Amino acid sequence: MIQLDPELAERRRRGYRRRGVVTGITVLCMLASLVLPHVMVEAAAFYGRSLIRVGMFFLKADPRAAGFGEHVDVATFSAGINITYFGLGLQEIGLVLSVFSVSVLFSDEVGRWLRRLALIAGWCLALSAVLVITGWQLMERAGVPTYLGVAWLFALAAGLLMITGGLAARRRLSSTWYWARPELT
Repeated sequence: MIQLDPELAERRRRGYRRRGVVTGITVLCMLASLVLPHVMVEAAAFYGRSLIRVGMFFLKADPRAAGFGEHVDVATFSAGINITYFGLGLQEIGLVLSVFSVSVLFSDEVGRWLRRLALIAGWCLALSAVLVITGWQLMERAGVPTYLGVAWLFALAAGLLMITGGLAARRRLSSTWYWARPELT
């Protein structure tokens, strides 16, 4: 049996603790971005403000409907609806991919494709925040009263943590090629 150097063992424990805290914060940010209030059009308050319910509204929204007001710039409102829905869709994709790849932030050895999946998830979450804010600004400019929740902030934080964690995981890549790990052959 090979004994680990005590200094190396302590360094590994510190790495696990640090990465565990970052992983926990990332998971909490992802959950918060799922349930906290999102962008909402005042005329459709009955839909609620969680991610799935808001996404349903933007999927069904008709910018020419009479309930949004008389002096609405339909083209700008349509662009705002589409951009916001695209942002919400990116957030949903990022959250689903993060479920499968958040382990990259904690693991000691990381696979190449799982790391890439974590980076894609992080970019989806980070870009979703930008698109939601842009869509909200367009809807406000169109003359439709809307509210912007705080979920975009947590989606951005989770995305940035996934990106930085995925980039930091490059040092922990494990290779299964026979010349890098001859004990596997």
